[in-house]
Amino acid sequence: MIIKLKANDELGMYRNYIHFLHPILKVTPQEQDVLANLMLRYNKLKKDVKKIEYVNKLLFSTDNRKAISESMDMSVIRYDGILSKLRSMGLVKDRTLVSKIVPNIKKGSIEVCVKIDEG
Repeated sequence: MIIKLKANDELGMYRNYIHFLHPILKVTPQEQDVLANLMLRYNKLKKDVKKIEYVNKLLFSTDNRKAISESMDMSVIRYDGILSKLRSMGLVKDRTLVSKIVPNIKKGSIEVCVKIDEG
């Protein structure tokens, strides 16, 4: 089965992906936006930086924190609060975005594999 969701831009693709996973992730709209921004920047950094620890170091740098909060018209304090919530959910560990939740975009789309087991 293929479920098609349209997005206006790359960030919208990540938002749709997170919204699709909402029953599992249970994040608020603002948390969805922060997580989508983190995923987008993670994948952009990963294109140029091969070591994941450096990707996360850059992702959680002060400059990136400020850039994300400004792009969302959000205070850095609110952004930090949302990061704390994402940490409590296990989506962010210390200063590392859990890579298992970050989708890869191939040819302008995100594919999600769902496996449902009995018992």
